[in-house]
Amino acid sequence: MSTQKSGEKRGRKPGSHSRSAKSTGKSRIPAESDGLQVNFCKNNRCLNFGIPAVQTQDPCYTISGDVSYHPSGKGTSTKTKTDGSGRQLKCKICGQHNPIKSNEAIIETLRTLDWSPQNDSCPTSGCVNSRLPVAENRDCYYKKGTTQTGNQRWQCRVCKKSFVVRRNETNPSRGKLHARYVPSILALLNNAPLNRILEIQEISAPVLYYNIDRAYRACLSFNQQRERRFFLSGRELGHFNLCSDRQTYILNWSRREDKRNIAFRALATAEIFSGFIFPIDVNYDPHVNRANVNRDAVNSGDWMLSPALREKPQYWLDTDYSLESLKNFKRQRGVDQANPYEAAIARDDVESPDDNISVTSTLPNEGMQLREDYTMYAHFRRLSRYLASSDLICFHTEQESGIRAAIFGNFVEKIKSKRVRHFYVDCYKQPTRDMREKASAEGKQIVSAAKSAFNCDEALAYHSLLLDAQKHTETRGHWGDQWFRFPVPTYAEVQKDLCHMTAFNDDDPHETATLARWATILPVDNFFQIVRRRLSPLERPVTSASAEGRKWTGKAPYNPAMTIKLLGKVCTTSRI
Repeated sequence: MSTQKSGEKRGRKPGSHSRSAKSTGKSRIPAESDGLQVNFCKNNRCLNFGIPAVQTQDPCYTISGDVSYHPSGKGTSTKTKTDGSGRQLKCKICGQHNPIKSNEAIIETLRTLDWSPQNDSCPTSGCVNSRLPVAENRDCYYKKGTTQTGNQRWQCRVCKKSFVVRRNETNPSRGKLHARYVPSILALLNNAPLNRILEIQEISAPVLYYNIDRAYRACLSFNQQRERRFFLSGRELGHFNLCSDRQTYILNWSRREDKRNIAFRALATAEIFSGFIFPIDVNYDPHVNRANVNRDAVNSGDWMLSPALREKPQYWLDTDYSLESLKNFKRQRGVDQANPYEAAIARDDVESPDDNISVTSTLPNEGMQLREDYTMYAHFRRLSRYLASSDLICFHTEQESGIRAAIFGNFVEKIKSKRVRHFYVDCYKQPTRDMREKASAEGKQIVSAAKSAFNCDEALAYHSLLLDAQKHTETRGHWGDQWFRFPVPTYAEVQKDLCHMTAFNDDDPHETATLARWATILPVDNFFQIVRRRLSPLERPVTSASAEGRKWTGKAPYNPAMTIKLLGKVCTTSRI
């Protein structure tokens, strides 16, 4: 009988510490929260698709990966997903690995992203009064006296939660310059640098920042009122074609001793035909104290656990951010980043993009950076709430496994019933003007020839061309995705490949051709272009030869919260 220890059998050094989920008091699988459970197989052609993992004697899944979170040499391997960076579900049927996520953290992230200064309704998530403002629904609340500052305190009649409605206060720093509010905001939205606004409008910096905050709060109030009407209308929704994409914003460093940039990602979704922009989400929480969260994580030992088993897994802690940047630096040396499949399979967590984490970036000094995978789940959770009564939703995104997982996690039942479809869209990134003009001419010739050959109108010509294109697929990547070329090049999209991520074996190719006709991400890209051109603080930074990869622009903000405020105003003005 062998006397070798179990820790040695797993390849650990004698004396090393490895904690199990049972020893840490954590559940094997994070519990469902607010009706959300995203821990299941996300292969829609697998029998386990949409079947949640269970705590004990799971007939569908096994768990791989360590409970502890530590830098491991195995993290650089592209052949295993069982290193100490995170827990994963392995499907017993299809063999795919799915990173385990905390459902409660996704809901908490959504509450963070849904923050509004209009605290005039019940703050309890899920309460029937949470979307009913006090001013219009007095019979839903009790008066509970006032605070020492004179603000009215209310209590919800349903959940008995108390809250305070604050009075509107006038900032004395405005003085006699309140008439400069609208001109200063219009100048900001038309690419005027902040210093030039101060000079032209003859106002001080505190007045301008107050005006920006005032405009941001007005935009949030406007959006909140419109969303309330949307929720309470109860009308049936039709067919939605949506496109989603991300954009990176770089903030300047605030200390000469540490010249690493702060990088944030914004995730936006646009309706293709109208260009309507749904609420844009940035992976940043300005309302939490970074020092307190890190201290609590160290005191409780949470920082040593896999992120999904922590109390607040949606935040980047100081310790694991530094470990991730080092691991990414080592891993990316042997990975072709231009190949999305190779880059994705090399990650420790295939659903967590790591392209904004590097040795040249750092965490914000104020607030906390949210993990982007939790931001994605929260973003599409909100969309599932908005579009609950829709007949059909078709998502078009770039090739990003985190976005795919977030869509599958929030729309699983609609995907099963084929009421939600998802296409990857891969476009040629850097066409020249000559290439665009040539593609436009070729596309017109192809459509004209199809109309003559089939004796039909333009819509049927596109339909026939897409039916034929589906017969010429190309298998790509680790998961065997089937791609086909969009048959009609255009001026805006010189070359475009599509992959139907929600395809089933019994799909009708005619239906796929109808959906693929409008597959594009141009509307959301156009929104991001508007952001870059209309807001000078969010323009692309430049990199000098002597900066060692660091980026700097004199127009970029230093306060991370300013990015959220600026995006909130552009998002609102783009809807009007």
